[in-house]
Amino acid sequence: MKTNINWNNIRVINGSQNEGFEELVCQLATREPIKDKIKFTRIGKPDGGKEGFWELKNGEIYAWQAKYFTNTFSSSQWSQIDDSVKNTIDYHPRLSRYYICVPIDRPDGKVKGKKSLLEKWREKVQEWQNYATLKGVNLEFEYWGHHELISRLSLRKNEGLTYFWFNQEEFQDSWLEYKNRESIMALGGRYSAELNFELPISKIFAGLSRDKLFAAELNNTFKKLLEKHRYIKILNYEVFKRPLEALKNSITNLTSVYRDMQLEGTGYLDFSSMKAILQNSLELAQQIEEEFYKLRSEKNNKLKASYNSNLYGMELNGLRDFIEVVEDLSYFLSGPMCKLANSPYLILNGDAGSGKSHLLADVVNRRAEKGLQSLFILGENFTTKEMPWTQILQNIVRKPGID
Repeated sequence: MKTNINWNNIRVINGSQNEGFEELVCQLATREPIKDKIKFTRIGKPDGGKEGFWELKNGEIYAWQAKYFTNTFSSSQWSQIDDSVKNTIDYHPRLSRYYICVPIDRPDGKVKGKKSLLEKWREKVQEWQNYATLKGVNLEFEYWGHHELISRLSLRKNEGLTYFWFNQEEFQDSWLEYKNRESIMALGGRYSAELNFELPISKIFAGLSRDKLFAAELNNTFKKLLEKHRYIKILNYEVFKRPLEALKNSITNLTSVYRDMQLEGTGYLDFSSMKAILQNSLELAQQIEEEFYKLRSEKNNKLKASYNSNLYGMELNGLRDFIEVVEDLSYFLSGPMCKLANSPYLILNGDAGSGKSHLLADVVNRRAEKGLQSLFILGENFTTKEMPWTQILQNIVRKPGID
């Protein structure tokens, strides 16, 4: 699961985000899978060029230095890193690996006459290794930038670190699967995926999440409307020209409103404007239909000359098909799926044992099959008069799941 981190939001420790970053780096270092490690030591101030270090069984030391720089390094910041590296080399002859942690990735833009941060880093590493060699130290350097830090914070075992340091939860798919399975198992004999069949009501949940099914339902109905409009062939008789032109403009306006909609996300969807244009289109189509019937009832040579009975019937059927699709789309836009897309909350009412939990469990399972995330929480988890979100955070989110 992708992790979004803003390093400017890191928790303050002892009044300083710098100290917060140093502590986070050390907590990640303690979780680093290092072979034959014995003991991790966290260093206070002054730190002698390191925030903490691992001692290995063979006597070697791996050390971590954290610098809370959020932009390309200045000369003074390079000087700070330089002092830290040389201090650590001076006092730790068994130092074999040194991690420098900065919450930015190293750019490598090629600008004439300027060295990129990556190029400067490589030059500095060579300088530090030469210095270490003079001191009799065989030393490797590793850089933990934004990418390396995020990769570690994204691990399931580090979800708690992400929440603590950035005040946000990062839930892995496996965590959600575990919690949902826990709730479904608690239903006992009330639910069996093997014996279940899909109910029509389950479709409305697509609007709640604005998933692909919701977009497909809306897109398919809209495309059908455009197709039926193209099939209206009544263009050769004068009485139809003005309403047909008005109908064409109405459909053009409808298409413009529809194309501006962002079906994904949480933005407001302007179904009201669509329904108003559809109502206008319906009235125009009905006006054309009325004129059609008037002409058919007139017994004059003009009508007979302009239309034969077969062609007339085809055109009238096409018009009726168009009116039907306009009504279908208007009905869909006023229905529960579209209402949920703009107001994403739903209350299911029903007697005990009527299948409410069964329905929700099935919706959760079907969404999981499509790679969509859900969190299924049973009512029995709400046991106090506290706000629901408070109970969810305390009793469910913070409650241990899988390791």
